[in-house]
Amino acid sequence: MDTYDQGPKLGMRRKKNYADNSAAGKGKRPDFFLLSSRALLSKGKDMTSEADLQQALIELGTKLPDWGAAAHGKMEYLLCYACAGSQFQMCAMRLGISGTHQFRRPLSLITLEDRLQIVLIAVQRYWVMKAQAKQFSAVFLWAE
Repeated sequence: MDTYDQGPKLGMRRKKNYADNSAAGKGKRPDFFLLSSRALLSKGKDMTSEADLQQALIELGTKLPDWGAAAHGKMEYLLCYACAGSQFQMCAMRLGISGTHQFRRPLSLITLEDRLQIVLIAVQRYWVMKAQAKQFSAVFLWAE
């Protein structure tokens, strides 16, 4: 989406956590990050079995829970996704509240109607993230 946007770019880049291959792994990071030039925009968790969708949502809420005002300014929500087998679930984390809030029902990558919904969600998600990026702090302090 960033490629086709006529306005200011988000400077997005993605990172994949290849070290944590299973739900039983002890990694502290989610599977997928979408970063702007300054901060985390979104994160995701991928599992192989449809039965693990709830576990993926739980792990999203517990891995990398400490995002906040130092990097994200006034941004109150972090968009997330969980994918397990052919099931896809959009969710969000709210600043200062543990866990995830699920949007609607899980969507299936098998049915055409749900796949079209996922494409629409991806486009809408981009515009939400672009609006959120305007809320980032003017000064970025990276704590390690």
